[in-house]
Amino acid sequence: MILFVRTGALGDFCLTLPVLAGLFATGRRVDVMCQPRFVALLDGVGEPGRTWDCEATASTWLFGAGPPPVEYRTAVAFSRPHADALRALGIPEVYAVASRPPPGVRAADHFQAAWPFPLPVVQRPSGPRGRDVVLAPGASDPARRWPMERWAEVAAVLERRGWGVRWVGGPQEPWATDRPDLPALLALARSCRAWIGADSGPAHVAAWAGASVGVVVRPESVPWTPRGTRWFAWDIAPADLVAAVLDEGGQPGLSAPGRGGGSKPHHP
Repeated sequence: MILFVRTGALGDFCLTLPVLAGLFATGRRVDVMCQPRFVALLDGVGEPGRTWDCEATASTWLFGAGPPPVEYRTAVAFSRPHADALRALGIPEVYAVASRPPPGVRAADHFQAAWPFPLPVVQRPSGPRGRDVVLAPGASDPARRWPMERWAEVAAVLERRGWGVRWVGGPQEPWATDRPDLPALLALARSCRAWIGADSGPAHVAAWAGASVGVVVRPESVPWTPRGTRWFAWDIAPADLVAAVLDEGGQPGLSAPGRGGGSKPHHP
């Protein structure tokens, strides 16, 4: 049996989904330790044998509170402390990488190196795209939020061109017209014409779901952008952003994990 340990935020989990697909492809039972709500992202990837809530007391055995309740032969982790804890439990094969990529390495490539074997292609569901463009300006870090007046300009360009605009955000974001949970977020990303947002977890979900995604980022965040998206410099004009994502079509996000498709810079 294999144990996959991925704590952290939504975007971090999305970046490691290709590794999880590789584990399922072995045909062995795979147990997943993560935030329980992230299991919704496994649609079309695989069915875990068991899900461990990484924040629950039932999972404290990982940190020396007792022996593991299941005899795992292999484990994959994305931090050195977790890897050390897994080895201390006596798990024979532990594959791991550090929690942050080294300079000059994309986070997606770094995390996929945790499983040093061929990764399968995961075909994301495809279907007809609607006339709505999702705008998702929110981010947990205020430094990653493009000014709302710029987003209003994006919306105005879209509406002049006949596209519908759906503002996606959380409960503390008054401008949001849609506040979907994770399954609904996936469904929206699969049906929208495009997704334009901040450097945030929902952008990673949209990329994983196969949407054409553009994110507005600061230079230091570029290595963390989802694979296959277009990233845009902070000073880009809104009309240029819309044209690049819609007219040029963007690229599907992680429809082919482990296969090229890095972010593409765009400057006006």
